[in-house]
Amino acid sequence: MNSQEFNVFLRERSLNFWKSQKGKPSNIMMYTGIKVNGKFEEVDGKQTQFQFSDLSTQLGVYNETIIRGSDILLMEFPAQKEKN
Repeated sequence: MNSQEFNVFLRERSLNFWKSQKGKPSNIMMYTGIKVNGKFEEVDGKQTQFQFSDLSTQLGVYNETIIRGSDILLMEFPAQKEKN
């Protein structure tokens, strides 16, 4: 596999991961140390902006919001059992 094929493989793998997380709960730690949580919805093509719904923060709940990737220190998706 040459480097171009490998890059395509990694890009597809990344896109498939984000697609599989759509609508799932997510815990987010911001660089400021603040913890928020909500449902992951989408990410832009460059993976620099993340959209969430029902984002719960210290200031309240936001129905829809976009968070810059540079503001996120950690994003967790709780493990889910696979369906057989």
